[in-house]
Amino acid sequence: PQGITSTPVIDGGNIYVVANIQTGSSTFYFELASLSLATGSVSWTANVDPTDTSNPSGITWSSEALAMEDRGALLVTDGLVLIPMGGNDGDCGGYHGYVVSYPETGPGTGSLAWWASSEVDAGDSQGAIWAAGGLSEDADGYVYAGTGNSNHDQSTDAYDYGDGVIKLDPTDLAPGAPVDYFAPSNWYQDNANDEDLGSSTPLQLPGDRIFQVGKSGIGYLLNSTDLGHIGGQLAEHQLCHATSDAAFGSLAYAASVVFVGCSDGLAAVQIAASGDDFSPLWYNTSDVATHPPTVAGGMVWSVSAGGGQLLGLSATTGVLEDSLSITGSNSNHFTTPTASDDQLYVAAGTAVDAFTGSPPPATRYQPLSPYRVLDTRSATCVQCTGGALGGGQTRTIQVGGYTPPGYGGSVVPAGAVAVVLNLTAVSGTQGTFLTVFPAGEAVPNASNLNTPARDNVANLVTVAVGTSGGNPGYASIFNDAGTIDVVADVEGYYFSGGSGSSGEFHALSPPIRVCDSRGDQGTPGTLCAGTGGSSDPLSAGEARLVAVTDGATGVSTSGDAEAAVLNLTAVSGTAGTFLTVYPPTSSGSGPPTCGTPPTASTLNVPANTNQPNRVIATVVQSGGTGYVCIFNDLGIINVVVDVSGWFGNGSDTGGTLFHPLTPTHICDTRPGQDVVCEGETLAGGATDSVQVAGVGPLPATGVMALVANLTAVSGTAGTYLTAYPDSASRPTTSDLNPPAQTNIANLVMVAVATDGRVDVYNSLGSINFIVDAVGWFQ
Repeated sequence: PQGITSTPVIDGGNIYVVANIQTGSSTFYFELASLSLATGSVSWTANVDPTDTSNPSGITWSSEALAMEDRGALLVTDGLVLIPMGGNDGDCGGYHGYVVSYPETGPGTGSLAWWASSEVDAGDSQGAIWAAGGLSEDADGYVYAGTGNSNHDQSTDAYDYGDGVIKLDPTDLAPGAPVDYFAPSNWYQDNANDEDLGSSTPLQLPGDRIFQVGKSGIGYLLNSTDLGHIGGQLAEHQLCHATSDAAFGSLAYAASVVFVGCSDGLAAVQIAASGDDFSPLWYNTSDVATHPPTVAGGMVWSVSAGGGQLLGLSATTGVLEDSLSITGSNSNHFTTPTASDDQLYVAAGTAVDAFTGSPPPATRYQPLSPYRVLDTRSATCVQCTGGALGGGQTRTIQVGGYTPPGYGGSVVPAGAVAVVLNLTAVSGTQGTFLTVFPAGEAVPNASNLNTPARDNVANLVTVAVGTSGGNPGYASIFNDAGTIDVVADVEGYYFSGGSGSSGEFHALSPPIRVCDSRGDQGTPGTLCAGTGGSSDPLSAGEARLVAVTDGATGVSTSGDAEAAVLNLTAVSGTAGTFLTVYPPTSSGSGPPTCGTPPTASTLNVPANTNQPNRVIATVVQSGGTGYVCIFNDLGIINVVVDVSGWFGNGSDTGGTLFHPLTPTHICDTRPGQDVVCEGETLAGGATDSVQVAGVGPLPATGVMALVANLTAVSGTAGTYLTAYPDSASRPTTSDLNPPAQTNIANLVMVAVATDGRVDVYNSLGSINFIVDAVGWFQ
């Protein structure tokens, strides 16, 4: 084939492509071209033939050019364009597999370099690098190639880097031995039977791991820091049912699960928490999705065996969830779907098909008195089957339509669209993070709660509910590392339908501080601080009535608030304790009273620590003021309460509706994250303006407020972060109080400015932060 036969690569406003060009009846060369991504104009071109003139095999470029093809995707790293090469279909003629590098800046700025396989002795050839996904790169900048079969097919032959996984330094490509390599113990038999290990691209996994599967359908788990040479795998298992021509293209990965398109169906394997083994999770042969998969929208997508349908499968069960017809010519068996901006794209012959997902529904909020739906501890069991969560484990629980034993209050209905949970991590064996997501979907690249070992940490979670076994109303919780108990308390839910303004959200711009029990802090709450504004902390076992809307609070709702969105911060308690926010009881003529608190917690805090948590609390109106109760279990502790918005009771006007999302990474200031905010580490006293509207699945217009998980990452000093609308003055409130060198998260519900942005302020030291969107109000 001639022309552009591999996937181009984009970098720095340029797109780089390689073309196979014929110059005579039997002469060809490969040309690399740099084009402007904006205009399509050609910036420069260069011949990238690896002019291999002398090697032990005796096969040089002048004789092998006719047999060569460039199928693998290009890669850019360290200012170099990397080009994998191999033979044409059928291995017609002698050739070598190549990785060629050329400077991004074009002719005259550097030199061509290459590494070649299958050059160890006379007549040695083949070892193509031909997988459609091309090369992969690890965090240290090394690149990895899967190589095809060579003509060394006897046990007495020398290993020549065919049928292997090859590690290379892209800045130092040269013929000879690579940096490192792996090959199966039966590599010569694979060569003899045309069972290339290099039919797929090496998949990079966390923890310096690589996963590889070839035509034999055997999966290999490797250590990228020590590939082990021949037979050096960490684990090896037959993955595909087929043992010949079993797997091609690229693999997909999400939260400890690898997805592989096999010739008779889609397979999922679970990587063990130790990182040293893997086991089957599911294998769908009924719907025959055989093409290389991708993970998007919480599902695994793959083109069907005939190439005429795009199939969406549950990432956790493999059950078919969606089927979309491809209208162009059928896709070939190397085609991988691509996801971007809430759309899926599939190459279909000479056309590209685009599929748009259904927009999230508009929903209203219904607050509830808190109640417990999960407690993995056996002594206080609520849906505790399976006990504590292990590392890399996902637990699915029922939240919609579930009534805890002995509970007589209102619960989340089975038809709820999303649920609000207070999630508490209890005494994990090591530092970890938890991610909550709709049941039936893949674990997203996001987190809800970050906790050190041996600690109790809580965070509010808003999560769309999914299905389990075909039944609605379920959510899943993923634990990254160690063993940990988890507690979940419901605070309310979102539902579609309804009329009027009940359950609509009113964001405050900016947030308002209504309570600070330390006294003399300038807050208006008359029932928060002591007489004359003196310090009045909560004592052990005390439940305090706190005004949060209307009256003297500065939060004006005209008595129309049914629930308030609060940020509760515990300040320097004398003992480890928990706080619970709950609705008071109306008492008739006077202010409401705080009865017995529910079996639920809002915030778990160690002694002598400042720690926040978001709360959506039912408000009880009395005498023109809206109240909540705050209960403290142990010791003496001060509290701070900031209000960021409220939900209406149906008498209000001008509210907004909630649109839930699967958690989506929209900002990460750490270097090398390839998302908005990358590299924008916040200095002390600095503010970062974060683009929200139009990022990822968020619409470009109409976003009135953002619901997101804000995570502080390894600050150099104890500090606080404040999120607020870009157009507003910075308020005297806080959203997150991280100690130095700690990762900690809090849910934010923050108004978005008319320019579609939200500001994040850092008080002290330098710190990185992450924003994972879970929905928006519009």
